[in-house]
Amino acid sequence: MSIFSSDRCLMWLRKTPVLLNALLKDVTDAQAHQLTDGPNGWTVTEAMCHMRDLEVLTLKRVEAILTLDHPMLPSIDLVELPKQRDYPHQDFRAEFSAYVTMRKELVQRLSSVDEALWTRSGTHATYGEMTLYDLAAHVTLHDVNHIEQITRTLKLSDAIV
Repeated sequence: MSIFSSDRCLMWLRKTPVLLNALLKDVTDAQAHQLTDGPNGWTVTEAMCHMRDLEVLTLKRVEAILTLDHPMLPSIDLVELPKQRDYPHQDFRAEFSAYVTMRKELVQRLSSVDEALWTRSGTHATYGEMTLYDLAAHVTLHDVNHIEQITRTLKLSDAIV
């Protein structure tokens, strides 16, 4: 039995909004816009903008994999997009809400995919071939990275290693 199944991937994707909701419920606008995870680090607001943008991109990647024959997966410009969307001046609660909406849309879309289609793939510019299973795992690991980042930003924990 593989660790990957559509049910497990969907379960993993449902967890991040719950964790973020608990983590962010008492965060003030000042904390979200001022605290960073280091001298050149991101604020909570910037992290949420990035996570929201990845949700939009992930939906595009899912659609590409499901509708095209082994597509090149669209990428995100980590330098230009934050400038274009003016991450530092966004409302972090609105970004979180948009993130949750997009994650629900992603889970709903993937819930309708037959198990056999989860092995369809596309090519990611950095990681190479990615199936829907790989894409779901990539997104959930990306979530963990930013949950940890936000936790350090809010001074709730230090980096352990």
